[in-house]
Amino acid sequence: MHKYSLGLIGFTSGIVSYYTSNSFDTRDTPGFLPYDLCAGIIFGIAISFFVFFFLPSIKKSRFWLLQLASWIIVSMVSYYFAVHTTVTIIDPASSNYAPQPFIEYLAFFVGGSLGAFLMLLGFHFLLVPIKQYRFIVLVILGGILGLSSFLGTNSLNPLFVLFIVWQTGMAFGLGWCLDHNKVNNYA
Repeated sequence: MHKYSLGLIGFTSGIVSYYTSNSFDTRDTPGFLPYDLCAGIIFGIAISFFVFFFLPSIKKSRFWLLQLASWIIVSMVSYYFAVHTTVTIIDPASSNYAPQPFIEYLAFFVGGSLGAFLMLLGFHFLLVPIKQYRFIVLVILGGILGLSSFLGTNSLNPLFVLFIVWQTGMAFGLGWCLDHNKVNNYA
């Protein structure tokens, strides 16, 4: 049941992340977070609200507020490294004259996998433990979902697709882990 609720939260987070990230550019504005951190923060806040309201076990911890705040930071950092890893891999390829789609696919897969790995690591240690095989499945899923930007067309922005598909898929995956952990008294 958690997977459907979290999937919906991820979908909403993906839409809000896209419009927030593309509505302003604060890279050169002192005192503001760079715009490319917003999606990670929004996703972290969305998942934190779910955990706070639907997983009463988190409130049993003396440090639940610190755990949720740390999770939001981990989500932001995960997104940052995913984006910058993807851009770093693609950038050398963009200076070549011949298109190199394999490099772009590889970049989005690696970026999506890295973002998922870091995000899941934080979720595992800060909020709810994740079984090892589910962790591995979700890291691979993060890479596959990273490829969703290639589903965009001229009428549908590839980043819009990427935000919605990745955040929905990973939130659903977290719910899959939570549903499994019900028997372990985490949910």
